[in-house]
Amino acid sequence: MASKKFTNFEWKVPSVIATLPEGKDAKKLYNAIKANEASFDGISKLGFLDYNLKQIRGSNSFRAGQMNKLLKNSGVRVAVPGDDFNGDIYNLIKDKYYTDFNAFAVHKEKPNYEKNNGLWTRVSELIEEVNGSVPAHSMIQGFYALPNKTEKNYGIKIVSASNFELIEDDRLSERYNGWKFDKVDEKGLPLSLDKSKGNRTFYTRNDGLSRVFLNNNGDLNAWGDDLAGSNYSGRVVLVSDAEGVVPRNFEVESEINKKISKLEKLKNKYLTELKKI
Repeated sequence: MASKKFTNFEWKVPSVIATLPEGKDAKKLYNAIKANEASFDGISKLGFLDYNLKQIRGSNSFRAGQMNKLLKNSGVRVAVPGDDFNGDIYNLIKDKYYTDFNAFAVHKEKPNYEKNNGLWTRVSELIEEVNGSVPAHSMIQGFYALPNKTEKNYGIKIVSASNFELIEDDRLSERYNGWKFDKVDEKGLPLSLDKSKGNRTFYTRNDGLSRVFLNNNGDLNAWGDDLAGSNYSGRVVLVSDAEGVVPRNFEVESEINKKISKLEKLKNKYLTELKKI
């Protein structure tokens, strides 16, 4: 009698593969980040970041946006809240680090924290482009952080990435500040919020622009208005979409882009000389 096979179970198939910014390409990525800072011309307040013990240390909304831009051709991106649906991000940082998602909590009401007025206006414009108006309470995810000399407080401009998305949800209102939860949904927002039951805490507000970050104890913060705050315990988590995506070598990708740039310059020079004939 042939033995039976038992395979029909509730398999938890990951939608993403998550990693800390460590490994062979971490130092190369760090060097690319520091080189990229020259384009910010010293005007931007990007916050603490260093390379120590083979890891890139530091995390805030701007670093998440800056790294997301540098990684866009590598099959890798910075994590957004929904990537933690199965706890992949939380399990990676649990009891060790905090991490900023590539996301902002955005409210229709103007910031009480005046330093964020310029960026709140810019992000509101992005929302209006896709939605027509700014919802009372929402979250954007999927953006790049670029230099902007006209933004007087941070010197940063927020632009949409290919995975830009607007998520409107009343759970982001101050009504749920301090409520408890255990798990998040596909959006990365808390399920079954309760005033007292749950091992994790959700922090929210009713105005302005806030970073969205995950603490090492699992608390989810959509309240913080210090957008540039960063320290050694922060890690920007990177993800690769699990299905059909193989991350590319960062150094190889960088060299390819340099060669493409040189070819473009040679092409333009050739066309200029051709016009003189």
